[in-house]
Amino acid sequence: MDGLLPGGAFAVIGAGILVWADVVRFRERRLLRRLTPIAARVTDKGINPRTSIFVPTDANGARTERIDTEYEGWYEYRVDSQTHVGSVIAKGPVFTDAEMPPNAITVFYDRANPAI
Repeated sequence: MDGLLPGGAFAVIGAGILVWADVVRFRERRLLRRLTPIAARVTDKGINPRTSIFVPTDANGARTERIDTEYEGWYEYRVDSQTHVGSVIAKGPVFTDAEMPPNAITVFYDRANPAI
């Protein structure tokens, strides 16, 4: 049994995972209570890729090139006669015709600050 954790350690790890899951659920519920759904109009479906080349340098000074492709979809919504704009960035097309009615989606905004 050398190298194995005692049975109590597994119980502690399992309890920690369950507690963390409860914390995450609590945060999500609190956020959802603050957010309000609203219909938004899609202004750019985000179906055209944007490609970037990154050349990061690591701690040893080595440089590596990485090609990154992103899609950015844009939408707008109105709250209290004011238009707000938002976007979504993804690794694949954002708003496809198969996933939504033409130019209509539901977004969630913060009543305390509708612009974010």
